[in-house]
Amino acid sequence: MGTDHAPHTVEEKKKPMPPSGFPGLETALPLLMTAFSERGLPVSRFVRFTSRTARGLLHMKDSGISPGNRADCVLFEEGEWVVGSDGYETKCRWSPFDGAKMHYRTSVTVVKGKVAYRDGDFITHKVEFITG
Repeated sequence: MGTDHAPHTVEEKKKPMPPSGFPGLETALPLLMTAFSERGLPVSRFVRFTSRTARGLLHMKDSGISPGNRADCVLFEEGEWVVGSDGYETKCRWSPFDGAKMHYRTSVTVVKGKVAYRDGDFITHKVEFITG
């Protein structure tokens, strides 16, 4: 699974020759996790679909989440949310999924073992990832 984040404005998309793509980076995983859940698919299949298969195709070591390994992961929060109800982080400020219901949202994103996003805030200072 891959995503294309093309944050074109609504005005750009209304032109006679609009640029291709649309914003989707901040909604892709929550909407996909919601779709897997609604269909009764296990989380392990979601992980395989969004991560493990790609790592294998690209011949990347499957690091997993364990002490000593670099963590790249997303933590979800369960609940009820509507796409766009809290605004958007993307610079174009819109989504083709506006109004869609989600049962998950991203609460934490860890990149290279460091928290990069937590509960609506992007972390710009150095954060240590503690294990064990």
